[in-house]
Amino acid sequence: MGHTPVRRCVGCRGAAAKAALVRLAVAGERIVVDLPARQPGRGAYVCRDRACLEAALRREGKPLVRALRRRTGQVTVDEQAIRQQWSEATAPQEDVKAVASATRGSS
Repeated sequence: MGHTPVRRCVGCRGAAAKAALVRLAVAGERIVVDLPARQPGRGAYVCRDRACLEAALRREGKPLVRALRRRTGQVTVDEQAIRQQWSEATAPQEDVKAVASATRGSS
């Protein structure tokens, strides 16, 4: 049995397996959802619970910016874009598979 990486959620401060969390990272000057975890640099993790995302974005995203070790003026916290990306990343896998198979079937 191998080691399971554990990370802390920025929203609720609870510890969970890295695979169970959604990674956010800085791309250029803005914060983006990094589901494949391929963006270079420091990442911040949020549970797949909407309340945790909202807690991370409170006060203009200061908890999230702090977790990424940036200053408020260094990065853009586009809350609407982050919420949209997070929603897409946390969509149930069954729905994603159903849409993919429906798309293939209609071609």
